[in-house]
Amino acid sequence: MSYEDFVKYFSDIQVCRVHDDYHYAWKKSNTDNKHAAYFKFNITNPGHYYLTVNQESKRKHLKRENYQYSEVSIVFAKRTEDGGFQYIEGFQRADKEVWTDGELEAGEYVAYVKIDWYDQ
Repeated sequence: MSYEDFVKYFSDIQVCRVHDDYHYAWKKSNTDNKHAAYFKFNITNPGHYYLTVNQESKRKHLKRENYQYSEVSIVFAKRTEDGGFQYIEGFQRADKEVWTDGELEAGEYVAYVKIDWYDQ
């Protein structure tokens, strides 16, 4: 395939990571511009984890629609013994997949997800 054909038919390249021993868990949620979503989950086994928010692929839309990814904000924290929260990470990006990864200890975690939906 020529470079010109590649640019014509594809918008990007993704090189994914493969971990045969990982388990995938997901939760589908619908949000609006006024409300954030909160996700609480427990980690029972310390280890390496990914936290990802996915949006619908822009490839599902015609180019003339000028579809753009919305801005995703995530704040990720661990519940402390006194009932408070320990900040782990926060990040923001407009992309199909907004993610982070890292080593997590056993415990209860919360993810705050706010999406500033782009008005298509």
